[in-house]
Amino acid sequence: MNGAKGHSALQLSRDLDVQYKTAFVLAHKLREALGTVRAMAQISGEGAVDGAYFGGYITPANRVADRKDRRWKLYQTGKRQVVIVARELDGETAAHVAKSEAECVPFVLATVQPGSTVHADVASHWDQLHAALDHPVSRRRKGYWQRGAA
Repeated sequence: MNGAKGHSALQLSRDLDVQYKTAFVLAHKLREALGTVRAMAQISGEGAVDGAYFGGYITPANRVADRKDRRWKLYQTGKRQVVIVARELDGETAAHVAKSEAECVPFVLATVQPGSTVHADVASHWDQLHAALDHPVSRRRKGYWQRGAA
């Protein structure tokens, strides 16, 4: 809790006066426990939903002739994951990890109360939210968010 940008295992080993390996295992067990035992926040009123992809990066080869197009499924690692965050305006925040944003639609429907206003980007998988929620779509144009209709 002392670090603003997280806490490394090396720093944890210094603070607890234990070996690095012990601190490393402890840090991973704490992260796993936080990920599985978090309480499900309920989002109501006005909020926003968005996702960001992490992991799965392949370092390009030095020679141009040896480089692969990493957009092709053949050259992807399969380790890439998306973190979806549903956030209430000045309130609760709920997060979920999955393989794609489309897999997170049931999470959003379970987290956001019916009748709430949710802002999201114009990705097609968010269209499923129209049935249960008041769902204006925010369209990202020229580097700023612009509110518009679907």
